[in-house]
Amino acid sequence: MNEISNEKPVLCSESSKRTEGTPALLNKREAAEQLRISQRTLDREKDKRLIEWVQIGRKVFFRQEQLDQYINRQTRGGNPDRGAHHQ
Repeated sequence: MNEISNEKPVLCSESSKRTEGTPALLNKREAAEQLRISQRTLDREKDKRLIEWVQIGRKVFFRQEQLDQYINRQTRGGNPDRGAHHQ
């Protein structure tokens, strides 16, 4: 999680494209849309330190990897054997 990368992050927006292999920085609106939560909920999760963020000046951004990790931590339940036929 705290690995240092030599890749430079690129700010993403609907009107910009990013270079392949360069981690994108999503703004709050983009991150909330991707998680299908409100920006207010995203703020609360960030404030509770349940999701990591990047701050540049006063602006807050999220990396795709951080959103994926957040989703993985939120995954609950499920039985991998459910629906399997037992012989």
